[in-house]
Amino acid sequence: MRPYEKANLTPAPTPQWRGVLNSLLSSGQGLGLKFVLLFFILLAACTPAEPIVPTAMPITSAWGIPQVLATVPSVYAPALMVDGKQRWLAWTQDREREQRHIAANEGDDSTILALKAWYPFGYQLLPAVNGDVHWLWLDRTQADTNRLRLQSALVNDERIAELDANALSPNAVYHFSAVSLEEGGALVVWSEGLIGAENLAMVRLDGAGRGPFRISLNMYGNYPVVSRTNEGVIWMFWLAEGGLWRGQIVGDVLQQVERLVDTPEIAIGERMENVQVAFDAKRAYVLWQLVTADGTPYVMMVSGGNDARSWSVPQQLTFSELPFNTQTGYNGGEAKATSTGRGVGVGWATMERGQHSPLPVAITVGDELAVLYLQNGEPIAVQRLLDVETLFSAPTIATDNDRHITVAWAQPVDMDGAALMMLSTQ
Repeated sequence: MRPYEKANLTPAPTPQWRGVLNSLLSSGQGLGLKFVLLFFILLAACTPAEPIVPTAMPITSAWGIPQVLATVPSVYAPALMVDGKQRWLAWTQDREREQRHIAANEGDDSTILALKAWYPFGYQLLPAVNGDVHWLWLDRTQADTNRLRLQSALVNDERIAELDANALSPNAVYHFSAVSLEEGGALVVWSEGLIGAENLAMVRLDGAGRGPFRISLNMYGNYPVVSRTNEGVIWMFWLAEGGLWRGQIVGDVLQQVERLVDTPEIAIGERMENVQVAFDAKRAYVLWQLVTADGTPYVMMVSGGNDARSWSVPQQLTFSELPFNTQTGYNGGEAKATSTGRGVGVGWATMERGQHSPLPVAITVGDELAVLYLQNGEPIAVQRLLDVETLFSAPTIATDNDRHITVAWAQPVDMDGAALMMLSTQ
């Protein structure tokens, strides 16, 4: 019996194009990445001439009325970043039958960025200087039409691209991660090269979005993730040789490299959507977002401290609700207290980046959107927000200095696309 079967998760209905994607990806983890561009070509081909009209949007939630940002032929939630009083969102949208980068600030009207786009996806946003934002994404380029390239740009607070798209690596890039540095800089890591023999590399962007040169970390691996503690320590986690590895980035060198645990077993036909890392006050958390052959998402989790011996075997992320409420320390009101055990299984999940106590995680439980709070290696509370029906990607989440939470997601409205939604405690 697979771990997700223990949680009694109900398989989600699979639209026709989603079934095509699943069948491509199920042919192998490495091969799946070679078909990402084909997936976006299929989406672009079925783009309707008229905008998608949401037919049954949620009216209200525990945090108020959600906002509809856009309707797009995509399954991915908008990227989300909150920095001080600014709230940025990013997504791809077809405008006049051409794929474009879209930016929104504070939930205002969206803006088309003057950046060339073919089939961009995987946005990550980080604060730069003077209210500017580092934009990072994967896409092909004008010169390299058969490979995904990691690209960056700088967007100012008026949603104008100040730097044109810049390819950070001369090689094909499969997965990347980024973290903020002092003075508006950013550290970006990625895996590149031949599938099955990927190398890890990085670059440091300054506050103006400029990266002097690519740096090899002299390490094989894939799914690299960087995260920064409140003390400024930067840890990188990655997968290699059937295990989860960890090292500390000091300057341009990867130090204290060690193997932590075995990676979760993945059945034939399943795929790994992503790997995530974040911290609470005392522990690090690693999530594997997995999807079964029939499209059902589930999450495996492991946590530990500074000592590698404190890391346990990855387990499916589940929780049981207790018959009383508790406070989370965030502005979302009371939450239902939880405990570990064979309760309900988490479907999609995205942890807030960085270090937070407790650590908020945007999740789905069946057809419900919720926020789960992790502390000391286990779920301690949950807030069920609203029914969003079946999602085909994870929601995104961000918090601000005043402990307000923003969640965004892509809610399917028909066979061709989804409404991009946002909900906040503010």
